[in-house]
Amino acid sequence: MIIGVDLDGVLAGVLPELIKYHNDKYNTNFEKEQFNSFDLWKIWNCTKEESLERVFDFYNSKYFRNIQPVEGSQEAIDILSKKHDLVVITSRASVVKDKSIEWLSNYFPDKFSKACFTSPWYEEESGYEKAQACKELKVKVHIDDNLSFARKCSENGTKVLLYNQPWNQLDKSDSLPENMKRVYSWNDIVEKIQGLEDEMYRMQ
Repeated sequence: MIIGVDLDGVLAGVLPELIKYHNDKYNTNFEKEQFNSFDLWKIWNCTKEESLERVFDFYNSKYFRNIQPVEGSQEAIDILSKKHDLVVITSRASVVKDKSIEWLSNYFPDKFSKACFTSPWYEEESGYEKAQACKELKVKVHIDDNLSFARKCSENGTKVLLYNQPWNQLDKSDSLPENMKRVYSWNDIVEKIQGLEDEMYRMQ
């Protein structure tokens, strides 16, 4: 089975370092729970252009180089890679493509057959989207923390595991599609994928 895995917030613990960067440089006191949106300019109370300037400055900082894997991700990826073809599907900006591949090689050596860079997360509804990448790569299950991207992948026929984060919570009137499940840890992800394997085996 081909499994797609998002990078930021799923494999790479970007937010803790981004918060440190912003708090140190701009004398703020942000905490993870305050990041309830991907629209950083709304959280930082600045323009979209200013928020992107800060993100790109972060990309060139020591904080970006200090990013660590999300807890449990290395062990889980090791387990999954033994039975499945794993591909990274990320909306990181292309300017950090080389750094991202180097990071993956360092923390997840030889675990992913491909790293696919779609249109950047900050671009409006345009370009090469994750849903398209999943379809082209024949991804059966995709793991992501961006609710919008996850929905589009789901609508395109890919089963999705939504990695629980403050920024992907639902409104009371909202619900997840049938082929999307919320997961709370990498142990949870491994269990869900093993459940899907059993389900597919019974359908054969």
